[in-house]
Amino acid sequence: MIRFDWMSKALCARMDPDAWFNEDDAAEAKIACGWCPVRDLCKEFADTHEGTVSRKYRHGVWAGQGTSEREAHDADRTPERTRRAAALRDQILALPDLEAHVIAERFHCTKDHVWRVRRIAAQQRDMGVAA
Repeated sequence: MIRFDWMSKALCARMDPDAWFNEDDAAEAKIACGWCPVRDLCKEFADTHEGTVSRKYRHGVWAGQGTSEREAHDADRTPERTRRAAALRDQILALPDLEAHVIAERFHCTKDHVWRVRRIAAQQRDMGVAA
């Protein structure tokens, strides 16, 4: 199961949220992230939830990294992580009749992730691209 309880301990929970979503001026957010007691959990959360999405669906500063920094990190992803992401996508797509929240609970991801995987697969089918 995905844990969210750490988020209440994050420094960003006590600050202006706009600081984390203005990538042109994210210095304040990145400094706060450097002092945050749950930075490692934040990084893990961002890695898990952004691991299979394109840059246009990534937003904000997580664990002191902006979207471009996280994207550069993803270029270094291990083949194992890539295989796990592909396996999760395949498991989601193999259960088209189950509701998103049921799949999310079963595979420890978010409903948004399930919807995103399904939407991207549908777009690829419409364009005639193999998933």
